[in-house]
Amino acid sequence: MKIKKSTLKKIIYSFLGVLVFVFILINMSSSDSTGNSSSSDVKGSVTMEGDKQILAIQVRGGYTPSNITAKANTPSIIRFTTANSFDCSTALTISKLNYRNNLPNTGVTDVEVPAQIAGSTIEGVCSMGMYRFKITYN
Repeated sequence: MKIKKSTLKKIIYSFLGVLVFVFILINMSSSDSTGNSSSSDVKGSVTMEGDKQILAIQVRGGYTPSNITAKANTPSIIRFTTANSFDCSTALTISKLNYRNNLPNTGVTDVEVPAQIAGSTIEGVCSMGMYRFKITYN
């Protein structure tokens, strides 16, 4: 039995469409309404190194934690850690800092942040707008 090329293409595209749909459903089921993983607040994500605070964010299928409270009037480093990350969260934009970069699939990337006044926020977003994080300075 021979299958026409056009029929075979339709079957393959349908199969790929179903795979993409299942992948999206799986990711949505483990996310909250903002598209970030449900473990959005991680204790110990803010530490001090000398006179700078280190704001640690894991990057893979979003940003964890997605909400960080940092100390105002203190210079910061946002430390992004990737480990086998191959999704859109590695294409990062932080508008307030005029920062746009593709993070490595595995590695550590530090972004310097000057001291921020109390009440200010810094937000980051992936290239597709699916994943976000927010740092609030108090």
